[in-house]
Amino acid sequence: MNMMPITEAAKAAVRDAMARELVPATIVGIKVTPDLDHDGEEILWIEVLLDNDQPKIDGRKLMSASVGAQKALGAIDDNRFAVIDFISVSEAGQAAE
Repeated sequence: MNMMPITEAAKAAVRDAMARELVPATIVGIKVTPDLDHDGEEILWIEVLLDNDQPKIDGRKLMSASVGAQKALGAIDDNRFAVIDFISVSEAGQAAE
């Protein structure tokens, strides 16, 4: 099955929505990967890499950022469900070891 590619507009929409909701946190990077869910429907796996130097982010802000990203995707007619993981730079480094 050919999955719909990730456009630069989709990446920018997700990054902008996340940045607005996660202030004062700094987003170091975002990785967006198309995938299939257990029913064979297209989804987007989104990994948001956050700077370690920021204070801990409240769970409500993380939820708000996730909702904002989903709305931003819908606004550009990308209606795939977004599965979002938030990870700090240090956590990413530990996972790579």
